[in-house]
Amino acid sequence: MPRHLRSAAAGLLAAAAALATAGSATAAPVVPGAPRVAGGSASASIAGIPSSCWAFASYLQPNRIYSEMGLSGSRITFAYPTSETGKLTYTPIAQVTRWSEETRTGIRLDGYAVSPGGTVQHVVRDWSDGNVMRTTRRTVQSGWTRARALSAGQGVVYAVIGDKLRRYDVSSTGSLVDGTTLSTDFADVQTLALASWSSYGDTLVATTKGGSLLRIKTSFAKDTATRTVMRSSGFLGFKALSAGGCDGSSAAALIGVSGAGKIYAYYDRDGYTKDAYQPSGRLASTQIADLPTYSN
Repeated sequence: MPRHLRSAAAGLLAAAAALATAGSATAAPVVPGAPRVAGGSASASIAGIPSSCWAFASYLQPNRIYSEMGLSGSRITFAYPTSETGKLTYTPIAQVTRWSEETRTGIRLDGYAVSPGGTVQHVVRDWSDGNVMRTTRRTVQSGWTRARALSAGQGVVYAVIGDKLRRYDVSSTGSLVDGTTLSTDFADVQTLALASWSSYGDTLVATTKGGSLLRIKTSFAKDTATRTVMRSSGFLGFKALSAGGCDGSSAAALIGVSGAGKIYAYYDRDGYTKDAYQPSGRLASTQIADLPTYSN
């Protein structure tokens, strides 16, 4: 991202770095570039949310322009490159940004996208300090026409395909190999996001067609996935969900995008992914913005 904007993202980066050592799920929430339209940032009051809480998500505009949003406390900021070469020629049916890292000239984002025809591509985006993005992609799988959601952990990618949750190892070249079915109970799952990881397995959150919020715990040793309903309603029609965290505490934050394009922020001071959590309505939420549309 442009050098002069790095200080604006410092708070988000500090929170991400602190959580990374404790098994944070999300790559450092770098938000390159500056908002290019009025309303590029927005704020709303969420009772008791600390300024140290954050979440980060990437998404595509209807014209396939890559865009990002980052939540810090009760404020959300949007960004996109002023130009992008090699952008996707299709609107993905599922996609994920697996990690981001600073480079000598900007940042690099590594992820995957699934075309409507079921082709899976490894997508690498180089976002320069001049706010120009160069996107390259390589086909790594095919036959994923029933894919609905992707998520990524440490060296693995999770995919909801039909009624299955599958886990793939990521090779040194970015290929997806050794696919394993963890469950066949995922026909109702619409979105998927990583919340935390460990050497034993990953914890994901998901939303369903019926509007529930789920916690999913995977096991590397048993190759299984178990689901727990964390909240039985409130997430109907959601088309995206991203899990963040709160620096120095066990509290949790989420951002989600409804079917109507409304962005919602969520905060739970007790941490909704804990084993002892009871779905008692402690996950406070508020509409924080409309999903903006940019052009470049």
